[in-house]
Amino acid sequence: MTAHRIRTVLSMLSVVVGILAITWTVGLGDMGTEAVTIEIEQNAGREATLQLDLQRTGSPITLTPELRERLDARLARYGLTEASPFNVIDVFVREGARTMRASFNGVTPALSAVRRLPLVAGRWLAPADAHSLAPVIVINRQLLSQLAIDAGSVIGRRLRLEVPTQVDALVVGVAVGRPSDGPEIFGPVDALERWTANVPSSSYYLIRVDPQNLDAVQRLLTFDVAHWNADLRVDIHRVDSAADFKQVITLMQLVMTAVASVALVAGALGIMNLGLVTVRQRTREFGIRRAFGATRTAIFQLVLAETTLTTLLAGLVGVALAALTSPLLARVVGLDLTAIGTYLPVRAALLGLGVAVLVGVLAGVVPARRATAIDVVDAIRQ
Repeated sequence: MTAHRIRTVLSMLSVVVGILAITWTVGLGDMGTEAVTIEIEQNAGREATLQLDLQRTGSPITLTPELRERLDARLARYGLTEASPFNVIDVFVREGARTMRASFNGVTPALSAVRRLPLVAGRWLAPADAHSLAPVIVINRQLLSQLAIDAGSVIGRRLRLEVPTQVDALVVGVAVGRPSDGPEIFGPVDALERWTANVPSSSYYLIRVDPQNLDAVQRLLTFDVAHWNADLRVDIHRVDSAADFKQVITLMQLVMTAVASVALVAGALGIMNLGLVTVRQRTREFGIRRAFGATRTAIFQLVLAETTLTTLLAGLVGVALAALTSPLLARVVGLDLTAIGTYLPVRAALLGLGVAVLVGVLAGVVPARRATAIDVVDAIRQ
């Protein structure tokens, strides 16, 4: 490899381009899939998410602590631990001389398992927050933008809320929030009821179930809750769209894989061609090696090892370039790296290196077999 630097560099360049292309393609494909999944789960909940509404004589009713306790008991009976109530009221947020309107969502910590809620800073609600003397809240990025405060600076800060009495709430986290949402606040539903007597503008339960048991759970809950009271009506329906986008995501992954495969095949053919030319140029070398006792197996291993090592080194360079340039490329195509939480998926890097080794082995087999077929006498005569 050191004696034939130009040949080695040319071989490596073709591999670098191929591995860079496949790493880019797989990495951006994975990040794009994750971005689409996050968008879907933020807007409509994760796959197999149910919304439970209670009504009496056609009018919605508020989920009081008593009703929530009964519902929690039923959900626990069916092993549904990923569930959270949603009691929503409108509040005013005061920051200095400014007053902003926001929606206060009374929820439980389990909401993070039901709906995708990536955080910009801080933490999500904890069970102990429901018993805190000071209101503990998580705000979304839309409210943070109106406050004109840095995400890191708002953590630990107190905001004055009018619910309608004035309370000072402690901010412990900032959620990314859905693009369609306005300013929102998330806080413990039990604590919210201690701070205000306002009737929620909407009140419902979000429940995430196993997709395979979706229909059975929906029927069981409807039958069970409907028997509590003759005037009570229950409406349980799906509010997620994840299943509808599965085919789109799968198709996108297939297209990205096909593009990467074309780049990979082109790189492999280039390496094989260079390998065959190299073997022809090194005929005399291989003949001398055979004359001094080298076996056909040793010659085969020599050529194969050179090709594999060359492609592995080139693969490392290609993956390194992909890691350095993927953040810029992701921003160019409009991916939100804050929500995704990664610049280059580990799977893409490992796949790039694995493909480099595989390409080296496969592309080196034909030249290596050609090298072993060289006749010693003819090779020395050349």
